[in-house]
Amino acid sequence: MEANVGNGITMEEVAAKVGEMEAKEGKGGEKAPKDADRLRKSSIGSPVRAVWAIATLMWEKNPHVTRKEVVGAAVGYGVALYTARTQYQAWYANVRKPAELAAKAA
Repeated sequence: MEANVGNGITMEEVAAKVGEMEAKEGKGGEKAPKDADRLRKSSIGSPVRAVWAIATLMWEKNPHVTRKEVVGAAVGYGVALYTARTQYQAWYANVRKPAELAAKAA
């Protein structure tokens, strides 16, 4: 059974979308943590891209997906709550909101 992050989206789909985004944008240099002995909140490698990938996939499958559903799926995938919330808002402002405005204008 495949792990499901929400709304019928599998972890494999999220990982594939993250890989696609990294290939398109470039992964960038890895930063050393400020406090190496401090436990990081997110348990995955690219939490920001993961939130964007989850939000994009969920929105493509259901244009009426809610913020709560996307954030819940991201947290379930291993992203810290506040990272998920912040990145959903950034994704919304850059992807969903302009698409909705363009649809209304058409």
